[in-house]
Amino acid sequence: MWFFYIAAAITAYLVAGWNPAITLSKAIYKKDIRTCGSGNPGFTNFKITFGNKWAW
Repeated sequence: MWFFYIAAAITAYLVAGWNPAITLSKAIYKKDIRTCGSGNPGFTNFKITFGNKWAW
């Protein structure tokens, strides 16, 4: 039973650490969002830099 608690904790850690803005900018636009705009890898910088098409 303890295995499931550890697996859930590891899964939660990995999911919470994933930033979709970085992944989408590299996959779709072949650019790193951290080097564009304000340099912040967040939603607002992604939307301002690449527009609304993939932001929503």
